[in-house]
Amino acid sequence: MVRRFVRLGPVLIYVSRSGVTGIRAEVTSLELDALISDHSVAERAIRNKIERRVMESLLSSRKEVVVMADGSLKHPFGQFSGSLPSPRARNNCLIGFSKSSNLILSEGAVGSLSRARGAVYHVLDEGPVITLLAKFCTDGLVFRLDLVNSKEEVREMLGRVLWNDAFPAGYPESLKLAHHLSVFTKADGEAIKALVTGRFRLRGVPTITLRRIALGGFNGGA
Repeated sequence: MVRRFVRLGPVLIYVSRSGVTGIRAEVTSLELDALISDHSVAERAIRNKIERRVMESLLSSRKEVVVMADGSLKHPFGQFSGSLPSPRARNNCLIGFSKSSNLILSEGAVGSLSRARGAVYHVLDEGPVITLLAKFCTDGLVFRLDLVNSKEEVREMLGRVLWNDAFPAGYPESLKLAHHLSVFTKADGEAIKALVTGRFRLRGVPTITLRRIALGGFNGGA
């Protein structure tokens, strides 16, 4: 059960031809062009950089911590697609939970784990990042996990996760709470827009939906 939490943000990031402000980020000219030209790419890149900074800060602790991230640690668009943060203390570990079914590589293993009673896991790939399938309760779903900590046994890491969290539908309650707290409501979005507009003396520009203009409406008939 989650007893307390810390909510960070909102963090204001500004991307222009001059670079990225609001967070320390070294980007090449090609990367900057991609950020400016594609809004979704900019969102993903900024989110990944901020998440990585938070993870690195938590993993640098000399206290015993389990850091859980939403997403695969091996995915090319994930926040750790480059070098992975290294846990400093012996028992610190980083675990990525993936809800995407297309990242699960073994349907046979999923079927076996789904039928098992209780918490079970199956290792898919060894290495610096261990990839496995796991189910944390009898009626829970099967998720893909990526684990980073070569100094601790897999069963010990999973046991610590199972001991310290609740698992409605087999998914950690802490990650579920983090997801809901990180989503902006419409009111939050309008408040942030008003803050940015007033602070930086900006003028709102109405958005143009090219798809709607190009396709228009269709009432049928030939």
